Amino acid sequence: MSHLSKPILGTQLNWAHPLNKGLAGFWLMNEGHGNKIQDLSMNGNVGTLTNMAFPPTAASGWNPGRKGIGLKFDGVNDSVNCGNGLTLNLSQDFTIAFWALNPSALLGMIISKTDVVIGGNGGIQMFFRASNPYFRMLISDGSAAGALASTTYAPDNNFHFFVITRNNLVANMYIDGIFISKLNTPQKVKTVSQSFTIGANSFDGLTLFSGKVDQVCVWKRDLSAQEVLQLYTDPYCMFK
Repeated sequence: MSHLSKPILGTQLNWAHPLNKGLAGFWLMNEGHGNKIQDLSMNGNVGTLTNMAFPPTAASGWNPGRKGIGLKFDGVNDSVNCGNGLTLNLSQDFTIAFWALNPSALLGMIISKTDVVIGGNGGIQMFFRASNPYFRMLISDGSAAGALASTTYAPDNNFHFFVITRNNLVANMYIDGIFISKLNTPQKVKTVSQSFTIGANSFDGLTLFSGKVDQVCVWKRDLSAQEVLQLYTDPYCMFK
């Protein structure tokens, strides 16, 4: 079913929908209150809001998102810890997708599951940069890293849809449903004990993101270009 706005809290996923196949984590961020974001994938990867303002302020906590409510990260100490569940061990094929509003050219980690500082060799790092390319991802096996980057994206005051897919042969980057770049024979991903983290480096809690996030999804498979485009044009198609 198509929804014009973000489904309200309690709306169920349609498990017969093809895009729910292989779902490992799904944080819709439609709670609008409290310090938890539920994992709709049913895998138990509940996210815990760390240092976010309660009650929210314009700089931190629950704020207007792309469609409905979302989360505002202050770039000072805000983050979300989604744990280290087995389904978030992304050593094989995976897809990570999220909507974000990145208003300024600042260095900030948006998604991480890594055991090293930013730019190091270990796990997964997805981050915005202060100069072009403004969006970059590192995939590392612990000894070397493969990189994907966009030279076409630039910070603005709009939400954009970022997707990385990976299989054993290639990793692809998409922004707003459009293919951006690929990495042939990408590095395998080092298994790390750090949590899947939104808005900060999972290793040291630094390189904090300043901006908004609205919906994060993880699959343990690589989505096709057609599926990525469908998610961009109809982000809530997976719901009843």
